[in-house]
Amino acid sequence: MVSNLEKAEAEKQATIAELEDYMKNHLGDAVEIKAKITATRKELWDVRDKLNDKKMKLAQAKLQLDELQKNTSHIAARNREIKADFEKTAVSYQQQMINKIWAQAGMKALAEIADIYPRMTSIHDSSLFDDSFAMDFINYGDKIIYCAMYLYVGYINEATNFAESQGGGGSDTKDWGREKDEDEIEWIRRCLRQATKMMKPMKRKGLSR
Repeated sequence: MVSNLEKAEAEKQATIAELEDYMKNHLGDAVEIKAKITATRKELWDVRDKLNDKKMKLAQAKLQLDELQKNTSHIAARNREIKADFEKTAVSYQQQMINKIWAQAGMKALAEIADIYPRMTSIHDSSLFDDSFAMDFINYGDKIIYCAMYLYVGYINEATNFAESQGGGGSDTKDWGREKDEDEIEWIRRCLRQATKMMKPMKRKGLSR
């Protein structure tokens, strides 16, 4: 951690100052003291290199996280718009369906970001977002919503065709449908999970020679 490296830096500096004071006051073998000063300075440089590297990575991580938050701000804004729409006027069944799916997608993405963000301490930790719904939603959220909408109303072929037309690899939709006792929120979430799988880019196998 940065604090440990800063502590080590201060200790090395104090040791060098103490050894230089010994030299100045002729306390001890001058050759031995010079050797210790040289060795300690090398250790100090190593500590400073590590400290500078750590600070640089943390600064890069901060920039990356700021950009991620900026890119996801539209999710919260969209949720506020949905709430206002429901309060002001009755909307069509199709629009209600889209709004509900948007709301669930937004809440899921924000929940993942809220869970992952506090655990990010360096640029390397950005891998915590790998394969997360939040990152998928940032990259192609609109497409996920439209695919989920088709799944919601049972248009399996349309969902598959749409996913593949957008570069998605599709997914197994055999026996797809809403369970008898499945409540609407869980049904929407399942549609979102399935749509996310379907919209992921197709993994192409290399051509054999």
